[in-house]
Amino acid sequence: MSSFDKRLTEIQELTAPSLDDVMYVVHDGVSYQTDVDLLFPTFIGNEDINSVGTILSGVWNATPISGEYIGNHSTTHYKDSSDEISIDELDEPEDNTNLNSSIEYHGLTPKLNGYFNYNLAGNGMYIPRINNQISDETIKMTSIKSSGNISGEVRSSTGYVAIQWWDNTVSIVGSGSSTTNYIWSKAVPSYPSDYSGGSIKKIYIWPCASSTDLTKNGTITRIYNDENNLCSIDYGNMSLMTHVYCGYNDLKNINLNNTPSITNIDCSYNNIKILYLSNHPSLAYIKADHNTPMTEARLDNISDLEYLYLNDCSLSKISLSNCQYLISVDIQRNNLSADALDDFFITLSDGGSAEIYISGNPGTSTCDESIATDKGYTIYS
Repeated sequence: MSSFDKRLTEIQELTAPSLDDVMYVVHDGVSYQTDVDLLFPTFIGNEDINSVGTILSGVWNATPISGEYIGNHSTTHYKDSSDEISIDELDEPEDNTNLNSSIEYHGLTPKLNGYFNYNLAGNGMYIPRINNQISDETIKMTSIKSSGNISGEVRSSTGYVAIQWWDNTVSIVGSGSSTTNYIWSKAVPSYPSDYSGGSIKKIYIWPCASSTDLTKNGTITRIYNDENNLCSIDYGNMSLMTHVYCGYNDLKNINLNNTPSITNIDCSYNNIKILYLSNHPSLAYIKADHNTPMTEARLDNISDLEYLYLNDCSLSKISLSNCQYLISVDIQRNNLSADALDDFFITLSDGGSAEIYISGNPGTSTCDESIATDKGYTIYS
C-alpha cells in the first residue's frame, strides 16, 4: 500500500494520524501537502488556561473552568489596577447590616430612617434632636408600669403627634386629620433590660409638623392615657386642649391651670388628695370618683359644669359656687358631715334643677336638705 493510500485509510477509519507526519488535502482537484498538527492541533487544558492562548471569539460550551486554572483576578478590580470598579457600578446591596460600620471596623452607614431632626450617634442609632422640642407646650408623664404596654390615644390641631419614649426613641403618629384620635403605644422592656419592671419611665408628647418633621407645631387637643401607672403628669400650656382622660393611674394631683379650653376630664381611680379645678368656665364634665385619699374639692366658677362625679372618695369639704347649669352631682360614700353638706348646699346657685346624690355620708340623715330643695334641686339620700 502506498504512503498516500495509508493516510487516506487512516482518515476513513477515523484513526488518529501520526503527529510527526504530513498529510495531503485535495481541494478543487488540486492536492496540497500540510503538517498534520496544523490540521489537528493538540489542546492542552489540564494545567493552565494560558496554554490555550488568547481566545478572541466564540462560545464556551464546556463545563466551567475551575478557579485553580484561572488564578485570582479580583486584584484587577482594586483601585489603580487594570480593571478597577467604582462602588456606584456595583449591583444594589441586600437589606442587611453585614458591612455596617462599628467601633471595631470602618464600614457603611445604617439605612436612613427618613425623618428630619435626627442625628446618627456613635452606637449606630439615629437619635432625635428633641432638646428644643421639650418645653411648656409638651405633655410630660412619668410611669412606673412594670409590664404590658404604655399606651393611649391623642389628637392634635395638626393631625401629627410626636412621642419621645423613656429610651430616647421617638414615634410620630397621625395622618394629618385634626379630628381623629391616634393610638400611641410601646411595650415595657422585659427584665433585666434597662427600664424594665417598675423603674421610672418618662414620656414626652407634643404636636409636630408632619409625619417626618418633629418640629413642634400646633397644640394637643385631646389625650387619653388611662391605666398606665402614671405617677405624675404635666399638661403644659395646651391652650386648645378640651379632653383629658387619665383614670386608673397613680396620680397624686392634677394641674390644668394652663388649659383654659378644657371641657371634659376623667381622673377617676387615682390617688388625688385635693381636686382644684376652679376658674375653668368651659368644664362641662368632671369624673373624679374613687380617689380614696381625696378630702377636698374646690370647683367654684365653673359656669358650664353639668355633670360631676365625686363618689367613693374621702371628701370632708366641697365647694361648688357659680355653677348654674348643673344636671347631675354624685357625692355618695364620702366623709361629709351634716355641716359640710349644709355648707355645700349653700354654695349651690339659685334656680337650679340638678339631681344631687348624697347617700353614704356621715351627715346624710341629719343635714338640712331644704337648703337645696328650696333652690330647685332634687336630693337623693
